[in-house]
Amino acid sequence: MKKVLYIESSPRKDRSHSINVANKYMEKMKASGNLDIKKINLWDYDLPEFDGDMLNAKYAAIAGTDASAEENNAWAQALFSSALASVPAIAAYLAFSISPSNSGRS
Repeated sequence: MKKVLYIESSPRKDRSHSINVANKYMEKMKASGNLDIKKINLWDYDLPEFDGDMLNAKYAAIAGTDASAEENNAWAQALFSSALASVPAIAAYLAFSISPSNSGRS
């Protein structure tokens, strides 16, 4: 059985275009085979604030440069928060519904 972790992040719920598209995609995927889908709604979790150290660590990783110890600690906090800590154990595949921040629609 294939395991998929679906991470929903739009606050708009039923009015969200990204959630509607992701749900239709998940329905088709599930109908096509033996699939176990676990859904995490990020709005159900108390996630850490994304601060300057987290942002700097993210961009250091993208640029291939070293982050400071404080930035690495902040990034680890973001990655291993309660919502995402069990991702490797849950699923081999990930699916996201993410609101585009600059289009005015989610």
